[in-house]
Amino acid sequence: MEIAVVAPVALGLCGGAARVGYLWIRARAAVRLAEIDEEALSTQLQVLPPGSRISRRRPGQSETVVQIGGLTGSQGGLGG
Repeated sequence: MEIAVVAPVALGLCGGAARVGYLWIRARAAVRLAEIDEEALSTQLQVLPPGSRISRRRPGQSETVVQIGGLTGSQGGLGG
């Protein structure tokens, strides 16, 4: 084969491999950031006393409120 055919094909394959590698690293970083975020929330929740409330709002999502200790009877829990 001539260099005029092999060079563009090789460059195309290298470029494609670099793009796939970039996308994989970017996706892995997003997963790791989500794991770190969840670990931080878990740590925060472990040190809060019963009855505490914590709210979080993530971009593009509604607000989430977590109450430590849960609801019972007159506070609006199930079966009350």
